[in-house]
Amino acid sequence: MSGVTLTDEFNLLVETFDYDLDDLLELTLNAAEASFLPLEEKEALVEYINDAYANLG
Repeated sequence: MSGVTLTDEFNLLVETFDYDLDDLLELTLNAAEASFLPLEEKEALVEYINDAYANLG
């Protein structure tokens, strides 16, 4: 394993480029939208992500 986590990568974005939660949400949603999941699963994932980020702020 490389020892790299998504949490660590997001922390680097925040520290290096002053990203905020809205920026991280946009990146995460873009990744979900670009996934190869079937449409129904992709929609469920986007909803899950939006709900999770709503609970953070």
